[in-house]
Amino acid sequence: VCRKSQRAWMLLGDLTESLAEDDEVEDVKKVYEGMMDLRIATPQIVLNFAAILEEKRYFEEAFRVYEKGVGLFRYPHSFPIWKAYLGKFVARYKGKKVERTRELFHQAI
Repeated sequence: VCRKSQRAWMLLGDLTESLAEDDEVEDVKKVYEGMMDLRIATPQIVLNFAAILEEKRYFEEAFRVYEKGVGLFRYPHSFPIWKAYLGKFVARYKGKKVERTRELFHQAI
């Protein structure tokens, strides 16, 4: 893969996703984490990666992806990531982890 080619990485991500077994996400994680590490991920890629992890029930890992994603972008590009992150976090923990929830909302502001 061309190291900085966003198109090539996206194609690799699509292929890896489609070829991965239902319970197998390690290869998919490597591809998406590679895009984020190279800073070629878009906000939509971050959201897709988190959705894949949530679908496989890796909720804390999905929350780490959101955290890393909001660190990659500034407002207004980080807004959809924050919106999804806060919504998913609140829905998941429903009144539990109040302090962490408060910290997340404070960071979002």
